[in-house]
Amino acid sequence: MCGIAGWVGQHKVEAAFEQVQKATSLLAHRGPQQEHFWQNERGNVVFGHRRLCIIDLSDAAAQPMHLNDRFTIVYNGEVYNYVEVRNELTKLGHSFHSHSDTEVVLTAYAQWGTDCLHRFDGMFAFTIWDEQEQTFFAARDRFGEKPFFFHFDDETLRFASELKALWQMGVEKDVNESLLYNFLTIGYTTNPSDGSETFYHNIHKLPSAHYFIFDVRKGNLQLQPYWQVYAEEDNSITEAAAIEKFSALFRDSIRKRLRSDVAIGTSLSGGLDSSSIVAFCQEQSAEQYSHKCFTASFAGFEQDETAFAKQVADRFGLHHFTTTIREEEVSRLMQQVIAIQDEPFSSASVLAQFKVFGLAKEQGVTVLLDGQGADEILGGYHKYYKWYWQELYRNKRLSSSGEQYKAAQLGITESFGIQNKFAALFPEFAASLRQSQRAKKAFRHPDLEADFAFRNKRNLYYALPTQPDLNGALHFNTFTSGLEELLR
Repeated sequence: MCGIAGWVGQHKVEAAFEQVQKATSLLAHRGPQQEHFWQNERGNVVFGHRRLCIIDLSDAAAQPMHLNDRFTIVYNGEVYNYVEVRNELTKLGHSFHSHSDTEVVLTAYAQWGTDCLHRFDGMFAFTIWDEQEQTFFAARDRFGEKPFFFHFDDETLRFASELKALWQMGVEKDVNESLLYNFLTIGYTTNPSDGSETFYHNIHKLPSAHYFIFDVRKGNLQLQPYWQVYAEEDNSITEAAAIEKFSALFRDSIRKRLRSDVAIGTSLSGGLDSSSIVAFCQEQSAEQYSHKCFTASFAGFEQDETAFAKQVADRFGLHHFTTTIREEEVSRLMQQVIAIQDEPFSSASVLAQFKVFGLAKEQGVTVLLDGQGADEILGGYHKYYKWYWQELYRNKRLSSSGEQYKAAQLGITESFGIQNKFAALFPEFAASLRQSQRAKKAFRHPDLEADFAFRNKRNLYYALPTQPDLNGALHFNTFTSGLEELLR
């Protein structure tokens, strides 16, 4: 990962360059290898960049990067299909001075404008300044894997990969009690109805699958979505054809993500998703694949999967490294992670990843592939059985009982009682009833001061997956609430 920060305004501010310098220095952990800054001649734009070198380790790939004395980019992430996009651009007459994906992203914007986003397969948050048009373009990947925070006051825009960098640039640290209330009562770290909201007033995040253009001359900012999942079902496809298509997409995804100029390893939990990634990595002959895998074990945890991870590692002859998370260190780990993220997080898996990443760094591995996020897309959590069974029950398919029996044989003990059957037949009413119950429970939360609860009792975020089918629940957790919090 890299760290980006910057300041864009209608007029030059003398303190801006120094503010961006100090803000960027706070992102050194994101990019420990290089630090560079740039300010345009008018002085109204300042960019800072901390680099973690992955593709093209030379200075030719350093940022901020410029093109034709017009465009300047700072970029965090990776576009995995940059080779294919570069080939397309070369055929259109463009030439390149580096082997980086950064130059491909910059050239693609010069060629296609905002439509370049439709060609990218990757995780990214980047900004491009157009000196000729005096416009500032910012974009974030489809699932919100890479962070992008900003503050906008009609005349000036400040942005950064982390909140602490914005505070360093003078943005006020003003806690958003509404989101805090929702986190403390129902565990939300995002607002399902507003993907730009953060835990701080006047600081927004660029929602996933969105971009904005700030026209400095006009002083206006326009936010636009550029992608949404194609949700129409294809009931004509056979199971065999679906498996074959998924396998081909998965294999191609692994192949592109193994493109690197530094060592790549895998994060192996022992579950189906990470184990599948390890298996597909073994098929490739990628030069930088280290054949090292890393596992977090949980001391004393009944469902610890370390034994399964070891079986997979032994099966493929991998160098297997394990780090153990112990009860007495959880508090310290939480403090470390919160200090980096600047906001609360919703899952203990973030702590496990933090320790795994540290172990990988000790072993000289810079990039890890893992299966984080697949459960939200592929229905990997037990809770999704209820939506599936409700769908069967509502459609009067007697096979719902048979499906429950099969699940029980596999150790799935999710209950399906009268409340679930009621929800199956009256999904909208059931969701409304549940929302009312949650509101009452939140207001009476024993750990909250009465004044705080009273001030915010009307601010509970009610957006719940009222969709009556499994696909609706998966869509909610993938694109509205769930996935981004794990991947950020």
